[in-house]
Amino acid sequence: VEVRFSPMYCMQKHNFTFDKQTFIDAINLLNDTLKIDLWEASVEALEFGIILEVPKRPAEYIIRHHAKANEHLTENEKKNDKGCFRYWKDKNVSLKMYDVGKNLKSKVKKSIRNRIVGYNIDLHYIKFEVHYKRPHRILNNGHEILLTDLLTPQWESILKKDLYIQYQRLYFTGGLLPPQSVKEISSIDLLLRKYISDGVAAGASQNLKKKFMNHLNAARFYHLRSGNLVSANIGKPKRN
Repeated sequence: VEVRFSPMYCMQKHNFTFDKQTFIDAINLLNDTLKIDLWEASVEALEFGIILEVPKRPAEYIIRHHAKANEHLTENEKKNDKGCFRYWKDKNVSLKMYDVGKNLKSKVKKSIRNRIVGYNIDLHYIKFEVHYKRPHRILNNGHEILLTDLLTPQWESILKKDLYIQYQRLYFTGGLLPPQSVKEISSIDLLLRKYISDGVAAGASQNLKKKFMNHLNAARFYHLRSGNLVSANIGKPKRN
């Protein structure tokens, strides 16, 4: 049995916010419906990312991101959403950056958008996410990943760290400083403050964190995770 499934869309009709209990409720609902145990399913693909509130139009940030030459990523953008959606891909992952507000307007009814906690139609949001086509290869040295694993603190840490690594494959054509260490992402509200900024020039001093905090003082971040493709097999899944 193979299931393609967005738990957050199933339960709340959007994925602007994430919480573990809603994720658990969605999987349990599907378990009851299908009469199988998806918690022991092998994860064949998943998405992980964050949403960042930014002070300017998302397009001003999105169009200034490009793949580093040595990363061998193919860069694309949707023709009808130029400046609002850009993605980069290789055989293992797709990296996506897009205008959250525009995406919500195209996919979510206004009545639902108006009820989303933390969402303000008058503000600007960017989402950066990684779609893992072969998560077991990238994240677990080729070993099987079970759906139940993704809710553990260990896997939350793994996903945060790899989000950092994947974003490092891009560069920003502006005054940009990389994070000082992987520890910068232990708190989700620091992850992209290190990257997406139009006010801090390269070579800033050790007061970098303070400057970013002042520059984006009202920024709010949301940790999003959804297992969009899960396979539940009897025996070991086929690997390639």
